[in-house]
Amino acid sequence: MKWRNFNVCCTSVAILASLLVPRSVPASAAPPEHTAAQSIQFNMYGNEGLLGPEHYNEDVAEHVLGRLQARPNIYTISLNEICFSQWSYLYTNYFAGKDFVALAQWAHPNLNTACGGFGNVVLVRGTSATWWSAGTFSTQGSSTNHGEHKGWACLTTNYFGISGCAAHTQGADHAKANVQIGQLASVVTPLVQANHALWVAGDFNLRPWQPSTTSWLMTWYYVLFREGDYPRMQSPAKRSTNDYGSPIDYVFRRPATTAGAAYISGTMYSDHHGYQMYN
Repeated sequence: MKWRNFNVCCTSVAILASLLVPRSVPASAAPPEHTAAQSIQFNMYGNEGLLGPEHYNEDVAEHVLGRLQARPNIYTISLNEICFSQWSYLYTNYFAGKDFVALAQWAHPNLNTACGGFGNVVLVRGTSATWWSAGTFSTQGSSTNHGEHKGWACLTTNYFGISGCAAHTQGADHAKANVQIGQLASVVTPLVQANHALWVAGDFNLRPWQPSTTSWLMTWYYVLFREGDYPRMQSPAKRSTNDYGSPIDYVFRRPATTAGAAYISGTMYSDHHGYQMYN
């Protein structure tokens, strides 16, 4: 295992690489929607995260662990609003000994003693990173969600050159969120030009087709990528991805070929739903 630390625009960034082969799960152990090749997006923390006596939702890490164990054919994973302590739990109990490379953007260096760092983690199948980028967006809103600096983490691995990104953009300020995903687009452009398999996922806090999001979300991402819930992308048909009826989480993929409908399911451990895109 390799651990490397960086400071990117006031953000602590860590790279983890584990070099072993993943444990396989028999096809009979899970329904077909779980065993299919897929990418996963999940905002772990949400509003539920501050309800426990230790000020973070410890059960959500166990919930995510169970989902991962039932899904043996994952290519990329995007986790938003994840505590360092939750990431440590998942690493110790699942990712250690798996062929994934992980990059973390700690958007808050130390939320509290139970949580530790707080931000985004992207995981991509492979044994080493060949390129990575992480940082905070240059434009930040006034609502920082407990001091979180919204940002991204992207990496490419040696597994056929596939790439993945995890991002969290501004809530309650659509104009700033739109600027932020435009900045993310500039980070992702070299990966698009490389013409390798690429997934860009995250909690974008933007609905499709609303006027303030049309510029980047609809004319860049939807043109160059295929979104996981593409058959339902026309607003308001795109399905909700959180408890408030908002379709604000996305998984975009290149090449933009036809894929099966996404599997989106609610959970009691976060105010966001689990989101699986079939590859």
